Amino acid sequence: AATNLLSTVSNGEQNVFVYDRDALTTTCISRGIVAGTQADGPCSYPAISGDGRYVAFGSYASNLVVGDTNGTWDVFVHDRTTGRTTRVSLGAASQQNDGEAYGADIARDGSAIGFQAKGTRLPGSDAAIFHLYRVLNTPSGSG
Repeated sequence: AATNLLSTVSNGEQNVFVYDRDALTTTCISRGIVAGTQADGPCSYPAISGDGRYVAFGSYASNLVVGDTNGTWDVFVHDRTTGRTTRVSLGAASQQNDGEAYGADIARDGSAIGFQAKGTRLPGSDAAIFHLYRVLNTPSGSG
């Protein structure tokens, strides 16, 4: 893990950063839900929407959102406008997945997020299939 991108990031984990070429700023997207905390696990494989607003990524961290207790990789989307991070690898009624999810990708317009997952709690899941492709609306509901 790089240690020279931001002096405020020192958790020793892989993190997700966005460099804004217009503002000439670097921001750590993979932050804990409590202000000032860092992710308590690795975060990787980011994808960013065409306008730069949404960043989708995978993480093993359990402190990016409230209630992440499944102890495995999940997929998240961060809204750079609102500062909100949302876990998108959830089943019906926000039920946690019972398998790992990773490989996030995002539509150019930010309207949909795709990822691979295994487990039985996501819509249309088949526990025998490891690579499933999911499309979910973005947290703003714009997709």
